Amino acid sequence: MVETHGLAIQPGVHSFVPIKRTEYYNHGPPWGECQDRELTYFDTYTLPGCTAECRGKHVEDRCGCTAYYLPGSAPSCAPDVLFTCVQEVLAEVDEGKLTCDCPLPCTMVKYSQTLSSSAWPNQLTEDMYSSMYNLSKGYLTDNFVFLTVYYEDFSYMKISQLKAMDGGQLGSNMGGMMGLFIGASVLTLVELTEYLVARFNRSWDRRKRPLSVRVQPAAGSEMREKKQPADSIVFHK
Repeated sequence: MVETHGLAIQPGVHSFVPIKRTEYYNHGPPWGECQDRELTYFDTYTLPGCTAECRGKHVEDRCGCTAYYLPGSAPSCAPDVLFTCVQEVLAEVDEGKLTCDCPLPCTMVKYSQTLSSSAWPNQLTEDMYSSMYNLSKGYLTDNFVFLTVYYEDFSYMKISQLKAMDGGQLGSNMGGMMGLFIGASVLTLVELTEYLVARFNRSWDRRKRPLSVRVQPAAGSEMREKKQPADSIVFHK
């Protein structure tokens, strides 16, 4: 792995690097696990940047210096330290003995690439540049590289995480299922509530109303009743 996922290209070749753009959009908690953090030596949070800072910190803590290809604030490591202490620390990071907490970024743009190459320069090109700039034979082959980078396709891929269901969708789905299976709706619930309130009020009024009992006079007292009206006796419960 070339540090931070770069490409290694040798001199004396014409290299072709077609690239393809892919955009990733992830959700944070509770629907996802993405998190954009602030990095010390990079303006934008990326997985390679976070990993590079983590590896550099482990090297500084163990070796007391900074490898020239890693970010850090400690003095640069001596060559002998690079091949001993630094290599040991990076091997432990790769094996998982030393961990790096680098969550998935919420927005990420990735460029995938392939590399192909052919010999350069040819004899005609080498003779032309050698005569124009007074270069020795083999100078271009030993010191120059011809690099062509281009988009493999003008379209790009976009990958987005979608919420399986949020609060609004959950309520909508529950209401739809109730309407489908039991014919329930908001209007049905209002009518049911109105009916229960009316039944409660009617029952309450019936309990508060006094109980009246009318007593009729006996048959033998008809003459008396003609002279004197019978009194109505009311019992209150």
